[in-house]
Amino acid sequence: MTAKWLKRNIPILSWLPTYNRSWLPKDTMAGLTVWGVIIPTSMAYAGVAGLPPQFGLYTLVVTLLLYAVLGTSRQMCVAPTSATAALVASSVIGIMVATGAATNALQIDPAAYQQHAAALAMVVGLLFLIAGIARLGFITQFLSRPVMDGFVTGLAVFVMVGQL
Repeated sequence: MTAKWLKRNIPILSWLPTYNRSWLPKDTMAGLTVWGVIIPTSMAYAGVAGLPPQFGLYTLVVTLLLYAVLGTSRQMCVAPTSATAALVASSVIGIMVATGAATNALQIDPAAYQQHAAALAMVVGLLFLIAGIARLGFITQFLSRPVMDGFVTGLAVFVMVGQL
């Protein structure tokens, strides 16, 4: 692995050496402000996913650290979302019922549910890593705006109904 390859694939190696230290106080204040907003929402989304609140905190810390090292956008905030939480809940329950780990959605062992949710997160993360290495981001250009709007609206309705 050459230094050029590392800088291309690990963005922090290209921007950190040129970071202007005079920005640090303002960046710290901005980071703490965002942190104060994201902590409660991450804990709430863990509840939507059917997980204890600390899972939202674990997810938040891991995603922020990984994005700091591997991310390319300075304006993007990476954190759990309601859509992700709803998909985790429905996917894990579906997998557990389909594989016989639970007879129905009301009789799921919380420990087994947490293990399945963690396994799902790791598998999806691995698939995203492989897709990133293979430079498959261009595929998103084939999703039309109405399809994305419909997906987000459908998830919002799903979350609202589930919370009622």
